[in-house]
Amino acid sequence: MPNGKLRYAIVRLQKRVDGGVRLSELTRTERQLVKYCARYGYVTETPLKNDWLIDTGRRL
Repeated sequence: MPNGKLRYAIVRLQKRVDGGVRLSELTRTERQLVKYCARYGYVTETPLKNDWLIDTGRRL
């Protein structure tokens, strides 16, 4: 379970992308956050065009 600041950042990123966004559209910091979340199972990767979807229902 992420701590408070990380949880807040994840939720803010989720709201910003509204469920789905291309990795190339994210800022560097957001990209690092997505990679971190992917490593720990907070996001899922879609097969199309390397897009990422924030999985709002898991472990938050």
